[in-house]
Amino acid sequence: MTKPFLKTQKDKEFMDNEHPIGRIGQPQDIGKAVLYFASDDASWTTGAILAVDGGESIK
Repeated sequence: MTKPFLKTQKDKEFMDNEHPIGRIGQPQDIGKAVLYFASDDASWTTGAILAVDGGESIK
């Protein structure tokens, strides 16, 4: 989705600086959250919302 907006190194640096954690999210960032909810580690987790947004929701 963001690929058209990240054509130059300057564009990438700008977007990285816009995120509180200093980088754009990668597919594996979402995948790790999905794996948690699909695992036995989440068996006691009910009705939770896990913000996987690199801190964007706290801006």
